[in-house]
Amino acid sequence: MDILNLIKDGDIIITPYEVKKEILKEISKRKLFHHFRFFTKKEIIEKSLFIYDLNTIAYLMENYEFRVENAIMYLNNLYYIDNKTYNIEKLDFLVKIKKELTRIKLLKEDNLFKQLVLNKRVIVVGYQIIDNLFNRALNELNKVSEVQIIEFENKEIPKLDVFHYHHLNDEVNGVAVKICELIEQGININKIKLSNVNNSYYYTLNKIFNLY
Repeated sequence: MDILNLIKDGDIIITPYEVKKEILKEISKRKLFHHFRFFTKKEIIEKSLFIYDLNTIAYLMENYEFRVENAIMYLNNLYYIDNKTYNIEKLDFLVKIKKELTRIKLLKEDNLFKQLVLNKRVIVVGYQIIDNLFNRALNELNKVSEVQIIEFENKEIPKLDVFHYHHLNDEVNGVAVKICELIEQGININKIKLSNVNNSYYYTLNKIFNLY
């Protein structure tokens, strides 16, 4: 598939660095005069949602008596939380923290970026897996722009939702939040099963699930 046939001058392109190099190489080879803005997945998540820093962590440690690892865990969970009432104590507590940190500007939003993408076409290419957090960032982008995902899909393989996490704590946090959402939707907790869990998960599962 020729990607240059699918993108046009002025598009904002979300792609890994290696794909960006190939696109620029092909543009140079064809002597095209297209202007694109490139961003990576990580940059889009931070610019579309929010970014926190050491001051944010310190605030939670001071005001909620969290340890460093717990403060980071709560902050990472905020990416998955909407500003709404869940009627689930732990999730509503996360909403409270998110609103509080937003109010005192410890969760930083990139308003200049939102102006940059306003009414633009945003092309996502080169990511075979759109994980949960990336999907939330793209949904935010889609509110002010037109997001298109270029997929290379083998139709013989059934399509499944696959989420990728960099750390075990984040993975277990994501599972806990999803379980809470399923319970909120009326799913019987006895019908929710975990698979492919070995001994290496037990300590983290026990620690994090007890927070919910």
